[in-house]
Amino acid sequence: MILYLVRHAWAEDRDAERWPDDRHRPLTSKGIKRFGRVAKRLAKRGIEPKCVATSPLVRCVQTARILCERFELDEFAAIDELAPGANLQSVITAARRLESDEVA
Repeated sequence: MILYLVRHAWAEDRDAERWPDDRHRPLTSKGIKRFGRVAKRLAKRGIEPKCVATSPLVRCVQTARILCERFELDEFAAIDELAPGANLQSVITAARRLESDEVA
């Protein structure tokens, strides 16, 4: 399995008033545009995941959608093991359950 680790795109600054629960903090509009260009460059370099997995955080889900659009994938898998605080072994176990040769 090839596992591509992708950090979420540029998100809004932390702000407890706007997002008391940081899991709901979204990407910035600039971050969305910039990550679209990053995804395009990944594709040009031959990186083509067959599956996209994401943590359930809003900004991560938004990033996964951008990847899915670029790589023409219908959906992504939201996996709790990818949320902050997870350990590496649980991430690996979750990735193996996806049964895909290339996972981002």
